[in-house]
Amino acid sequence: DADDEEDAATALGDAAAPDSIVFTVNGTVHRVHAPSPTVTLLAWLRDRGHTAAKVGCGEGGCGACTVVENGTNAINSCLRLLVQCDGAVITTPEGLGGPGNYSEEQKAIADGNGSQCGYCTPGWTTALRALRNRGGLSEAELQKALDGNICRCTGYRPILEAAGKLLDVEDCSNARCGDAEGFCKHRGTPCGAAPSRGVRVLDRERNLAYVEPTSLKALLAELDRPRL
Repeated sequence: DADDEEDAATALGDAAAPDSIVFTVNGTVHRVHAPSPTVTLLAWLRDRGHTAAKVGCGEGGCGACTVVENGTNAINSCLRLLVQCDGAVITTPEGLGGPGNYSEEQKAIADGNGSQCGYCTPGWTTALRALRNRGGLSEAELQKALDGNICRCTGYRPILEAAGKLLDVEDCSNARCGDAEGFCKHRGTPCGAAPSRGVRVLDRERNLAYVEPTSLKALLAELDRPRL
């Protein structure tokens, strides 16, 4: 009712702020109205059939849930809240390729015997895609960049060998995705996530609110605001 709407506006501080998010998954645009502040990107994806991203440790330590964000960032979808995905472009392992149209990352790991039980493999493929899009890496940098992905079967050697051949680490420079002005050479837009629109979401059932300040002044105002 009107009182509830007024309470919500007071709790969130700005009734005009957006309470829905818009983001892209594998080329499809999704709009989600008032997502719960507790729902992760991984849970949302799996509920909608994108099950290649696996549930593993749930703490960002195993890499089984890895997806690509904005072309160059390999992120743990088990840690990323859905409300934080406003404006993001997400690529899941399914978005890389599939039967009859496997991606270079998927073929490299398969051809190099880098997969046994297969549970972790989708996360490796998305991590490799992000690295390929980001730019050149030395062998040491490659290993460090992949240290968030765990495999209990292969002992890592075939995976790293496949990754090394795919990324051509011996010949590449130390170039990075962003140029001197911070623009992605692959997408022609600023590197990283899209600018925040100041999303604000209220979850009355759990007595929780998600607020995304867009400036230091807005952050300080939120810290001074009475809590729910």
